[in-house]
Amino acid sequence: MTSKMALALELLRDGEWHSLEEIREIVEINEYQAKEFASFLGEYDFATRDSHNKVRLTKRFLDLLCDNVAV
Repeated sequence: MTSKMALALELLRDGEWHSLEEIREIVEINEYQAKEFASFLGEYDFATRDSHNKVRLTKRFLDLLCDNVAV
C-alpha cells in the first residue's frame, strides 16, 4: 500500500506547479491535510508555494528525491 505522502510526492515529482485542489483530489485528502502537507514541504524548503496556492518541489529536493527513488 502506497502512503498518501508518497502519492503526493509522485504527483509533484514532475517539477511543475500543482494546485492544492489537484493534490487533494488525486491523493484523496481533505483541504486541511493538503494545506498541512504544503506547509510541511515549505517549512523544510522542499517546495515553494505561489500566491495562487500552487505547489512545486524545489530543485534541490527534486534532485534528492529523484536520486533516491526508483522510477
